Parts: sequence; C-alpha cells; structure tokens
Amino acid sequence: MTRRNAASERVRVRDWRAPATGIRIAILSSGVHTDFEVPVQAAGIDWATRLPREWFEAVDSRFDWIAFGWGDRRF
Repeated sequence: MTRRNAASERVRVRDWRAPATGIRIAILSSGVHTDFEVPVQAAGIDWATRLPREWFEAVDSRFDWIAFGWGDRRF
C-alpha cells in the first residue's frame, strides 16, 4: 500500500497486503488536515444521493471519489 505525504511523495507501508475483499479508500494528510477519500458508490452506499452535487460549487460529474476532511493547526 502506498500513501502520499504533504509533499505528495509516495510512502511505502511495509508488509501490508490488500485484503481479499473490501472497499478501497485513501487517507490523505497535509500535516494539518486529513481527508478520507471513498468511492462515490460502493457497498450499497451512494454518496451522490446523500450529498447532491448541486450543494457544492464546481463539482465535476465525472468524479467517482469523494473526500471527507478534518483538521486545523490548533487541533
């Protein structure tokens, strides 16, 4: 498994193996802010119906991942 750090460099996690089943997610961090990225549709959940695109500005309808984020310098 690889992840990206604040400088967008790949970091290798040793001895990690993908499970036989499951849903691929991504965890991104800038060192201040952390995002969890999940597929827009997976395992019976359709985030496009729960968070309609018209609620947001400049959303590309071709995107198939959504990010949920948290963090600030004081956290």
